[in-house]
Amino acid sequence: MCHPSPQALRFYHAEGLLVPAEIDERTGYRSYAFEQVEQAMLIALLRDTGMSVKVVRHALDEPDRVVALLDRHSDEVYRQRKVQDEAIQAARTVFETQPEPQLRHVPAMTVVAKLVHGTPLGRNAQEWDKAEDTIEANVTELVEAVQEAGVTCLGRPWRTLALNRTGASSTVRAPSGSRRSR
Repeated sequence: MCHPSPQALRFYHAEGLLVPAEIDERTGYRSYAFEQVEQAMLIALLRDTGMSVKVVRHALDEPDRVVALLDRHSDEVYRQRKVQDEAIQAARTVFETQPEPQLRHVPAMTVVAKLVHGTPLGRNAQEWDKAEDTIEANVTELVEAVQEAGVTCLGRPWRTLALNRTGASSTVRAPSGSRRSR
């Protein structure tokens, strides 16, 4: 019925949820009284719902409030799940939507492109900052290379996300004219 792992028992003890009736000083073996089995079962049951130790402790301290705590926890789990479902749907939309190729005729120009491997996916602000720094450094390098070749850049460089099977890369493109600087 209730078979918590030794790690869980040590954790519950450290958190003050389930203090052993006795600990063998020589072996560290924990012994529990028969009356503690019910408490261990309740702890396991509440932790299985995803409740934090803090909320479980509150539930054990105030058993008459357990149903209200479960309701509040259920609402929070539902809210988190809704946010996760929306994120999953947004990701699915991005990865399932394939842009339609468009053919445009433009005046003669040369487009210089560079694939920027290892660009972070932007799961958090730090990754977005790192990606921006990486891409910006590559834009600068690409523009300098074009200018060193004696070509004048016409317009601002642009970039696009190129997804491949191994992750994301950014492509930086610098439009250049056919005029050479002398």
